[in-house]
Amino acid sequence: MRLSLLVLCFTTIALAAPCFAAKQVPPPFEGRVERLFDGDTFTVVSAADKERVKVRLYGIDAPDMRQPHYQQALSLLRDQASLQQVKVYPAGYDKECLVAEVILLEKKQRLSEVMVRNGYAWAYRAHCKDPALDQAQELARQEGRGIWAEPAPEPPWEWRERQPYAVVKKALQSGEMPGNRPFPLGKKDLDFFRFEAR
Repeated sequence: MRLSLLVLCFTTIALAAPCFAAKQVPPPFEGRVERLFDGDTFTVVSAADKERVKVRLYGIDAPDMRQPHYQQALSLLRDQASLQQVKVYPAGYDKECLVAEVILLEKKQRLSEVMVRNGYAWAYRAHCKDPALDQAQELARQEGRGIWAEPAPEPPWEWRERQPYAVVKKALQSGEMPGNRPFPLGKKDLDFFRFEAR
């Protein structure tokens, strides 16, 4: 009985696999920036069908919450894009949302370049080799704008690696829970990370 149930489960999963395939990248669309999450992520309401789409700016990484300049990056994004009409050019999906290049229609500017040029985001070279973003970052660094006013600003991807949840998640994925090191997390948090690491 158990064997037949197991075979049935695996067969069902195999037949359903195409339903869980990667999302199809939509064609470019216009919309209005609505809800802001951080300095590089927000919701766009599509002009065509009023669908809300969570979008992350392609090629950049802005400071995360609890990181220096997070609030300033969020404020710049709000000033530049909140309630503005945009054109979204999707590049693909990450774990959470649509990753896209976004053009501010009224200003005719790339939003990612605006964020980097003002010093409130890094060009994310691991995911995007864009000379315009590299040049904008170098100008912001030379002028000491935003994050570059700090003596040694830490990129968000490095900062995230040092956070307790990242350490625990890596340990759980590798099967090696840290030994005698105290964690500022409770049992509930560890259970969450065990679930997330699967």
